[in-house]
Amino acid sequence: VPPEKRQYGYFVLPLLWGEAFVGRLDCKAERKSKTLILRRLMLEDGTDETLRIALVSQLRALAAFNGCDQFAVEMVEPDAVRPLLVRELER
Repeated sequence: VPPEKRQYGYFVLPLLWGEAFVGRLDCKAERKSKTLILRRLMLEDGTDETLRIALVSQLRALAAFNGCDQFAVEMVEPDAVRPLLVRELER
């Protein structure tokens, strides 16, 4: 699908918490720079801190699987989650 017709991103993964749909993630592994780029993270309303902690853990696992040791966070929805996510990923 051409970029102007994409609704969520190029390659969007669903995020599940148990059996509940909690968001979408469009990410890319830049292996040359060893960076996992979070192009767009879209969380559904009502996500809590427990989910965010688990999400950070799984993002670290995804980065390691792809040989990445750093993150670049481009867009997070809702906006208020972005600083929390960036702070946790930098630890």
